[in-house]
Amino acid sequence: MIQRIQSLYLLIISILSSLLIFFSFQYNIIEMSHIEHLRLNIISAQNKYLLIASVLNLVISVDALTILFLYKNRKLQMTLCHYLTGMNLILISLMYYGAKQINGIPVYQLPFIIPIINIILSQLARYYIKKDDDLIKSADRIR
Repeated sequence: MIQRIQSLYLLIISILSSLLIFFSFQYNIIEMSHIEHLRLNIISAQNKYLLIASVLNLVISVDALTILFLYKNRKLQMTLCHYLTGMNLILISLMYYGAKQINGIPVYQLPFIIPIINIILSQLARYYIKKDDDLIKSADRIR
């Protein structure tokens, strides 16, 4: 399970998505003395878009771990990696749109690119899962 590189990619996706809960991805300068930090935390979501993004972030983290433990069904793993990519694209748009709803001057921080990194990692995981699947099929053909 953890011996393969795609397992590491999926584990990193889960860890990065979990980190997005604790770190603020943006802060808004509302007044000179007031700065508002935005996190993907279900309890402190400022609007409905950030609440949906928080739930989606948790789903992404759990989905990456689920894909990790489905190592016997590679076709399902590849399909779920595509869904993981789509969910990360939706997460980016929800984070951006939810942050635009809040007044002030937005300043994006480094955790805002975590979904982009997750997209790259999920596609790499899908590539290596397909590579393993092709290797298994060629070994079955030789027998």
